Amino acid sequence: MAQPSNGTLPAGPPGPRGQGRTWARWTAVLDEPLVRSAIERAPDTWRSAGAISAETGIPLDRVTAVLTGSLSDIIVAPGGHDGACDLYSTRTHYRKTKSLLERYLDVLDSP
Repeated sequence: MAQPSNGTLPAGPPGPRGQGRTWARWTAVLDEPLVRSAIERAPDTWRSAGAISAETGIPLDRVTAVLTGSLSDIIVAPGGHDGACDLYSTRTHYRKTKSLLERYLDVLDSP
């Protein structure tokens, strides 16, 4: 199989049929570090799945799947500022961008 020259993955699974499930698992594994780095690079504490998708080029449904199922250190802020969509951060990024007092007040404010 020829390797892509620009560092991107081919559009579909290589080889004979039956490898589609394997391809889906590999793309999920490859998406996780991209999603994590998009959150960690953000100047703000919280990122929406749509913003992560736009930055990384990963389809929104795959970003949402990574955020809801794969990463154990993801924090979700339901509804965000305007109540429209959930916002996400990692525990590490949250600690870096919030003061101790802000984190304490967040705990008091949570249901």
